[in-house]
Amino acid sequence: MASNWFLGNNQKSKKLTPQERKAKIEQKRLAKKQRIKDMFDSEYDRQTHGDGEENFFDGRKSKLRAQAEVCVVAFVFYLYLGD
Repeated sequence: MASNWFLGNNQKSKKLTPQERKAKIEQKRLAKKQRIKDMFDSEYDRQTHGDGEENFFDGRKSKLRAQAEVCVVAFVFYLYLGD
């Protein structure tokens, strides 16, 4: 690779201090972490369930609520008619 001394570019590139280098690395790490978090959120938290209108957790809650109702009915049936 040819040097640029003939173009008047005699200035050396600025070297980063250790603190600046650590800050730059930390900034890149935090940006990468945020990108990964955003990808996770878009894939899992906003994922639809079933017909596409409710998200995963709402669908899960409705299924658990229905199961709880079945358990209550079974308990009441056993309590009153089981004897």
